Amino acid sequence: MLARPYNLAPRIRAEESDSPHELCGTQVFLRPKATLLRVHETGWHPPTDIYETSDAYHVKIEMGGMHREDISVHAEGRVLTIAGKRCDHSPETKIKFRRAEIKYGQFEVSLEMPLDVNVDLLNAAYDNGFLEVRLPKKPGATFRMSRITIRIGA
Repeated sequence: MLARPYNLAPRIRAEESDSPHELCGTQVFLRPKATLLRVHETGWHPPTDIYETSDAYHVKIEMGGMHREDISVHAEGRVLTIAGKRCDHSPETKIKFRRAEIKYGQFEVSLEMPLDVNVDLLNAAYDNGFLEVRLPKKPGATFRMSRITIRIGA
């Protein structure tokens, strides 16, 4: 099953954002090469930020309440897959929920990595409930935009 792209295509503007505060919920500001498309997802999916620095792409995922050993990250070809499981370990027997917003269970998200990622140097760190995967760019990789003139007629 192919999921919708992570950066919902009708909302993309082909310009970069200088700050995550410009990501105001209705539009995503990403350069075309920086899009990490969600190619597969199962279960619930934790809140995710994807951003670019001069030397790497970063995938930051909120995973509060999860243990490091319950999270897996692997890359195969150009696909980065992040999977995990969050369990409810509370000792109380729940009779009636008044509000249930916390997601439990297994999840898996696969993202297609840009061509300029150096897959041999991928690394991940889990700290204070956040997983951050760093996808270093290949040395010398640059982004070029070309203006194309549209001719009228034949």
